[in-house]
Amino acid sequence: MLASICSREGETVAMEVLDTLRAFRQDQGDKGLRMVLTGSIGIHHVIRSLKGQNYANAPLNDTYSLEIQVLESASAIDLATKLLKGEAITATEPSQVAEAIAQASDGFPFYIHHIVKTLKLSGREATREAVDQIVTRQLLAPNDPWELNHYRDRIPVYYGKDHEAAVLGILDGIAVRADPVSVSELLNELKGMGVRCNREQLIGLLRSIEQDHYLSRDDLGRFRFRFPLLQRWWKLSRGL
Repeated sequence: MLASICSREGETVAMEVLDTLRAFRQDQGDKGLRMVLTGSIGIHHVIRSLKGQNYANAPLNDTYSLEIQVLESASAIDLATKLLKGEAITATEPSQVAEAIAQASDGFPFYIHHIVKTLKLSGREATREAVDQIVTRQLLAPNDPWELNHYRDRIPVYYGKDHEAAVLGILDGIAVRADPVSVSELLNELKGMGVRCNREQLIGLLRSIEQDHYLSRDDLGRFRFRFPLLQRWWKLSRGL
């Protein structure tokens, strides 16, 4: 909504909406008002664009940020087990198949459902090997049944054409590595690619990319892909 307001009516109107919502929470919060802010576009992108227009307010400093996580391993296995049973899919070792589905999907219910659905449609016995083959085919499928191209298509929308090359360079550089990579290594790599990006700009981009769930950091602050499935797809789709 806020991104649409920025696009159609300008940043000033979006600033007024954010300030009005905050004032409403402040005025009515002790009277039982609860406000949930969600969206397909990270609100950090919207606020960043507003701050580029000299927006100095902190419209969310009275809210609590909560990230909805993927399923933990036990819950993902439980979901896969129940779906396999519900679809009456033949499996000699159903517990191992459910574990394979949970691992291959990185705990995303969306992908778990898709894997089980494809197993059902195939009519074959469910095995670890069958799960691996299904995932590989889905990652390579030209019609993109898992809608993974969204991770690539949204980059110029979220980050702008000016930062698209830098974001792609960052993700490409991290995707081909098995080990986490430091800011300094990424900065040198981008310079070698001819991408204009200083250290502060790189840190800002990495922060946003992490908020968009592409990356995570280890205890030393180094970056890696957050989800192995996404890293695998990124390498395949980018020919890395």
